[in-house]
Amino acid sequence: MKILIVTKGYYPHGDANGAVVRNLADALTGMGHSLHVVGLSGERADTAVTRRRSEENADTAVTRRLAEEKADAVLTRRQGERITNLYVPEMRSRAQLMGNLKGHFVKTAWLIARRALAEGKRSAFRKYRELSVYPPYAKAYRRFFRDHLRQETYDLVLITLMPQDAVWAWQREGSPLPWAVYQLDTFWNRGTDTEEHLEERKAFERKMAEECAFVLTTPLIAEENARQWPELQGKWIPSEFPMVVRPEGIRKETDFVRERSSEAPAKSSSGQRGRRELTFTEEENSVCDPRGRERQRNGMNGNPVHLVFAGALYPGLRPPEQVIQVVAAWRGAGLVRERASEAVPNSSSGWNGRRELTLTEQTAREEAPREEMACFDFYGSHQELIEASPDYDRARDWLALHGQVSSGEAAAAREAADFLINIDNTNPMQVPSKIFEYISTGKPIVNFVFDDASPILPYLADYPLCLTINLNRMEDGGREAAERLSAFVRENRGKRIPFEEIRERYRACTPEYVARQLVEAVPGARS
Repeated sequence: MKILIVTKGYYPHGDANGAVVRNLADALTGMGHSLHVVGLSGERADTAVTRRRSEENADTAVTRRLAEEKADAVLTRRQGERITNLYVPEMRSRAQLMGNLKGHFVKTAWLIARRALAEGKRSAFRKYRELSVYPPYAKAYRRFFRDHLRQETYDLVLITLMPQDAVWAWQREGSPLPWAVYQLDTFWNRGTDTEEHLEERKAFERKMAEECAFVLTTPLIAEENARQWPELQGKWIPSEFPMVVRPEGIRKETDFVRERSSEAPAKSSSGQRGRRELTFTEEENSVCDPRGRERQRNGMNGNPVHLVFAGALYPGLRPPEQVIQVVAAWRGAGLVRERASEAVPNSSSGWNGRRELTLTEQTAREEAPREEMACFDFYGSHQELIEASPDYDRARDWLALHGQVSSGEAAAAREAADFLINIDNTNPMQVPSKIFEYISTGKPIVNFVFDDASPILPYLADYPLCLTINLNRMEDGGREAAERLSAFVRENRGKRIPFEEIRERYRACTPEYVARQLVEAVPGARS
């Protein structure tokens, strides 16, 4: 079957949503299907990426299973996927643009103006505002549909994840090709309040379900929409995140192939930070303990517990402040800036204004058990939320912010961690996809939630190495939670669940399972 997958950030750059599509693409090409994946990128060099060449070990779950079924499984995986990245300069974040402003002032200032104009357009025009459609994304999709689908045809067009921009563009182009939606998140969480224009957005979602062949979505969304529109119940197919993959397969960086072009040097991947792509060995050396020397200088060379959060933070949706409070309480560090008078005058940042420790606090730290010394690494976007949070004593000694990194770097960080930290969403209809990447490692997970009815809890109920802490039940500054964390660390440090056991427990979350669901949902398709 020939499938066109339309998504947002994919390859070589992409967030957790990109990892979802990448895992699904691997499974579909492994089954012998031909894929063309269309994504968006704010880097012009990425438009020269034409395909992804898998360099994963032959013992990965997908390859090993398929190799038993047909000898050319690896060849099929390498040849079955084509990539088109559409250049959308407005996709660059404000932080990226401000970082480039000094070196390329005129060009970057123009891009900042274009981005501001696009956001103003989305707010001013009703057709964009009501559905939270970002005009540059919609324009890029429409141009691709208009130009490309005149020349090439597909058995299925699959629009993925938070798809309102692509669905909006698809409906306006009116292509006769069969299409479906792969929706693993709620539509309306970008740039506007979820409750605003709710009636118009639900009408759009209903029209989408009426026109497409099916919607592969999470059990939560499938149940809610089937309840709201019982006559369309057959359109919603419940499915899980295809994120349970053997760690060796996740952390291996895959090569990407560029066309010969003066804009895309063959030896350079450029990327969001404008540097060459590291090999996995180099990434492992540079990422696994990126602040090791500094920690040794600060007296943390006695094998501190290594905590890692790898994922995006969001204002209101996934706040980090209370998590840091619990970790600080566990380490025996007191909250410094409890009162404004305790902060150093003329300090605007929580990372700079500090008072001297009292003798009691110094004694508490000196008497803290050795195993309670910890380093906490954050990987992902919106880390300014941490910088704006209350200032915890000597936080710079044990907390490091690495910003947004590649999928290979994030995988290396997960592999280096003693404990993986999950911060749940406050939205009850969303499950953080990174939890399945955590589960795949088999390592201990500390799961911070905001509600006892969190949708993530059923998934972790079958995971033996998990501690769940409800942040909305803390009434003592996190001390009780810190005691539970301390006991969990002492009992579980160094433990790991074999992947074979993980895969058996979470079979419905494997890429192969989800790929079969997708293929079986296509009318008249053969797997």
